[in-house]
Amino acid sequence: MDRHDLLISSAHLNDLLAAEESSLIIFDCRFNLMNPDEGRQLYEDTHIPGAHYLNLDEDLSGEVVAGVTGRHPLPDFSVLASRLASLGVCDESDIVVYDQRQAGYAGRCWWLLRHLGLSRVRVLDGGFEAWRAASGALSRGAAHTQPRAWTPKPGHTPVAHRDDVVSLSKASAPSLWHEPSSREAAPFEQLLDARDLQRYLGHHEPIDLVAGHIPGALCRPFVDNLDEAGCFLPAETLRHQLLSLGLNESAKVTCYCGSGVTATVNMMALLLAGFDEPALYAGSFSDWITEPQYPIGAANARLSR
Repeated sequence: MDRHDLLISSAHLNDLLAAEESSLIIFDCRFNLMNPDEGRQLYEDTHIPGAHYLNLDEDLSGEVVAGVTGRHPLPDFSVLASRLASLGVCDESDIVVYDQRQAGYAGRCWWLLRHLGLSRVRVLDGGFEAWRAASGALSRGAAHTQPRAWTPKPGHTPVAHRDDVVSLSKASAPSLWHEPSSREAAPFEQLLDARDLQRYLGHHEPIDLVAGHIPGALCRPFVDNLDEAGCFLPAETLRHQLLSLGLNESAKVTCYCGSGVTATVNMMALLLAGFDEPALYAGSFSDWITEPQYPIGAANARLSR
């Protein structure tokens, strides 16, 4: 995927705002897992002119069922579509999404919108911090809305369900499963974990009750795709690093993280690097560990509640 189809610079967004492009819709997706109210407060304090706020917990995720779902299950698509239509979204919309800096929350929104069939969705490279660094205009208060009649078409991006990941894990790490795999090893199907290395190895787990990773997964911390300013690395750099990790450019890659949020940053990096469209295991590790019989790679320490 061409960089300009996936990302937008602060300078380009500023040009669109100056031109008062009628199709332009901007979503502020700032959030803090440790303080869920922070993102909305940041938006109310100041945001990019015309931006609407979408909350990870309330808009971009569904109902969490303890012991059944991960921490951020996919939302009800009809509910999300109604919310988007109320904010003016339609098939012709030119949509820009942003978060603070590291693209995970904006990436979740980017993936969902594309999954619903919206083809013109870009992430602000470097996020709100890059916008401020570029002296972009700021605004306060709710943006004007022009509701639209819009019917989504879910299914435009691949989703990996838990059973799919079980099958892939059995094929790629059979020694950790009690029963043999029902198929041969799958060199062209790979799992990619977006969490930091210490969480992947099971040495540190600040959120979930079990430490470690899904057996057979490779580790690519999502922040490794970004430079010091929070902007994505050049495509050739990403491609070299991803291939050096052991990914096959012809592979069907399934991405996950803790709860299906920062995995989208790896997905964007893969597309920028010229890989095929990856699948998202939206439940991710927090969904995987709801099944106590599933093996865990590396440490398998159940943490205190």
